[in-house]
Amino acid sequence: MPKDFIESMGEKANWVASRNEQDAQEFFQMLMQTFQKAKPLAINTFHSYLKNASLNHYSIDCISLPVPTKKTCSINECLSTYTTIDQLDDFRCRKCILNNSIFENNLEIKNLNFKLKETQDKKKSIDAQILSTNSSEIDCKSKDSLINKLALIKKSLKKTQSSLQSLIEDNEKIKFAKDNDPEMNLGEIKLSKKLTGLSTRQTMIARLPQVLCLHLNRSIFTSTGDTIKNDCRVILNSVLDMSPYLTTGHLDTRPLHPISQTPQLNRPKKAAHNSLAQNSNFQLSAVVSHIGSHNSGHYFTYKRIPYDNQDDKSPSYQWFRVSDSDFAIVDESTVLNVGNSFMLFYTKLP
Repeated sequence: MPKDFIESMGEKANWVASRNEQDAQEFFQMLMQTFQKAKPLAINTFHSYLKNASLNHYSIDCISLPVPTKKTCSINECLSTYTTIDQLDDFRCRKCILNNSIFENNLEIKNLNFKLKETQDKKKSIDAQILSTNSSEIDCKSKDSLINKLALIKKSLKKTQSSLQSLIEDNEKIKFAKDNDPEMNLGEIKLSKKLTGLSTRQTMIARLPQVLCLHLNRSIFTSTGDTIKNDCRVILNSVLDMSPYLTTGHLDTRPLHPISQTPQLNRPKKAAHNSLAQNSNFQLSAVVSHIGSHNSGHYFTYKRIPYDNQDDKSPSYQWFRVSDSDFAIVDESTVLNVGNSFMLFYTKLP
């Protein structure tokens, strides 16, 4: 890399200027963040938008894909694993909790209203009895007893009214959170402890970038707490079709079903506007590969360079392998079978 560029990036992060080997994906992320801060309104060709089952959208420069722990896999297997439905056994759906809380509070409000009416009726009855007593000694003792009973009823009535008012206010706050922001902090408000049933999570791509960056996460954590490199050989596609991993405008909230149907399924045209409107085919344009262990090694870059083709029968591009200051011409089959790829760059086809 140019010296001035390294020094400039070193001002953002000291480790960039170091002569030690650094992680290519971490450097890419830092580079993208620096560009965004310098030109926040500029169009980022690497930005894609992801969508998960809670219907949150967020932008991302590079998609980190899990690599299976086996000898060989395809890039499509990695993408399928990334967008698969995960069943969350220890997760309680926040919106379900709020719905359950509202339901339980409504029942409690109904019970408190019934209790309040009963207490008010008792108070009226005792008030009437006190008014009907005369001034005899027996009636005076009876009146004192009724007055004591009335005091207890008034205390109970006040407590019930206070509980009812607090519960109504809490329920309104819960309803507001459910309709506007389920993750809102509700403070000391008691929420339902009822189990929310099966919860699943899925991430899909809502909008494709012009340049698709894929990071193959090869880190494996062992039972001893160490981190080692996953050497699974990942077979690449020259042209990658991203349509199976896109949202399509059709929402399915059933836990064990994808949040969005694949374009191949039959459905009304209006429901298929999203993924079908996007060109989902990408051409492989660069590969960063890593040789070595998790803690050390060397990066190679394979770059596809297009050129004007005078002969229709020959390729209109050439692949080069770059290693520091050395480079060599390679054929495409070598690139697709490099195996130890670490980062992939795909360019959207016209």
